[in-house]
Amino acid sequence: MKDLVITKSVLYQVTQKIVERSVQTIPEDVKKQILGSIDTETHSLSKRAMESFYEKGEYAAKNKGLICSDTGWPLFYVRCGDNIRMERGFSLFKEVFREVIIEETSKSHLRPTIVHPISRKNPGTNVGLFYPKVDISFDPQIDFLEILFVPKGGGAEIFGCFFKMLVAADGMEGIEQFVLQSYMASCYSGATCPPNIIGVGIGGTGDECMKIAKDAAVLRPIGDRNPDPEIASLEIELLKKIKKLGYGAMGFPGGTGALDLHIECALVHTGGLPVAFNAQCIVGRRSAVKITPDGEIVYHDAGGWIYR
Repeated sequence: MKDLVITKSVLYQVTQKIVERSVQTIPEDVKKQILGSIDTETHSLSKRAMESFYEKGEYAAKNKGLICSDTGWPLFYVRCGDNIRMERGFSLFKEVFREVIIEETSKSHLRPTIVHPISRKNPGTNVGLFYPKVDISFDPQIDFLEILFVPKGGGAEIFGCFFKMLVAADGMEGIEQFVLQSYMASCYSGATCPPNIIGVGIGGTGDECMKIAKDAAVLRPIGDRNPDPEIASLEIELLKKIKKLGYGAMGFPGGTGALDLHIECALVHTGGLPVAFNAQCIVGRRSAVKITPDGEIVYHDAGGWIYR
């Protein structure tokens, strides 16, 4: 397998590009689903709200502006083949990601929304305790480097994040009840900018359950189904039930419900059944770059990022 050496200058260049793309363009899979939902939505206010999001996305892409002023938490996901070699080592990822977030915030490509949780002091950089978040996965099956950036908006995360530790006896009925109740709570007054891309985590420890719920919401493309047929069937069934609840876009009545629903599962202790819910806002912002051993650099909207 041919080694791929990543220099700081290249890493900085591609990282800067995906950060800017993520806040200025709606991913193609999301854009397609929004247009489809506009066509099928019967409630006029809900339809107009989705049209407005689409129009904002088109305008932002054309004029290099922000789709939404809330650029939220900076999240990086990295996939490395075993042949990846980093100039000065893998700590370069955190170094460059921090530098890029600081620069992009100074240029107003990112809004400085990240503050200290107790003092509420705002460093004005979106960089500090644990952020930007960096998740690195090593995959012996690939021979390239891939980086994905997600600006996770405040509304979707603050009002669309739920967790509950069920017990095994609660079973499927308990899972379904939790998901539907979480969905209804998250959509109140349009706080999460619905219709959302919904991620559901089932199993694992409490922290792992919440992580895979977020991964399901922000990493998987719309229309992607879990490879486990039983889980894939549950994704479709829950999405159908959500669409029947009468929710449209931004808190208005309607039939759109959600753009999609993805479920991820992890092995769990025999006595427990943790379940988590995480919402991603309607524009589903994300952008990725792939660098091959031949030096080819490809920018795209991402997909295939879940490691089970």
